[in-house]
Amino acid sequence: MKRVISVLLAVSGLVLMAPASATAGRDLDDGNFPHLDHIRILRNFPAQVGVGTWITVGGGWAAASPDLRAQFENSVSVTMTLDGVPQSVFAVEKTNVTSDGCTFYFVDFEFLHPPLAPGNHLARQTWTASADVADADPGEAGNCFGDSMRAGDTRVFARTIVVSTP
Repeated sequence: MKRVISVLLAVSGLVLMAPASATAGRDLDDGNFPHLDHIRILRNFPAQVGVGTWITVGGGWAAASPDLRAQFENSVSVTMTLDGVPQSVFAVEKTNVTSDGCTFYFVDFEFLHPPLAPGNHLARQTWTASADVADADPGEAGNCFGDSMRAGDTRVFARTIVVSTP
């Protein structure tokens, strides 16, 4: 858990400073560190988070090879907003194997945000392709893949985030 939080803070540009006193420092596992919820933007129902919870919001693209993933990253610009305010987006690359044996190379585009005020908030992710991209080579899509974007295509994904007291 410490490693995940350290990576998220480092990627987002946040830096933990050395404590000014012994009582000012806390171990990340002592239960006093703020909660972090991960919200997938590609879901079609509101996300629920509690007041005081940090969030990462993300969505991404899966491809049949690392080369196709890199082609997507180089050919598609991804922007994200929260309540209309642009966010600093970072990419996280992953490789996964599904239970049916499909290996995919995933890139997730995310932002990290401190706790939000109670109420409804809107996260939006926009993909704009500058060149044709596909998630599998022609004729090799199989059951795992089969998506593509043409140069000039734009896709917009949005998700409501409901912040409430627990």
